[in-house]
Amino acid sequence: MAREPRSGKERNRIAKQEKRLIVLCIFVSAVMLLSLSRYLFE
Repeated sequence: MAREPRSGKERNRIAKQEKRLIVLCIFVSAVMLLSLSRYLFE
């Protein structure tokens, strides 16, 4: 991969933010599913 001083860093930072967002979304949906299943099956 070609290394560009500015855009490369920006893209990296954006990718990190996207990864964090994806992990957060997965975590939130998992918690919601757990609470929903508890609510339904009790």
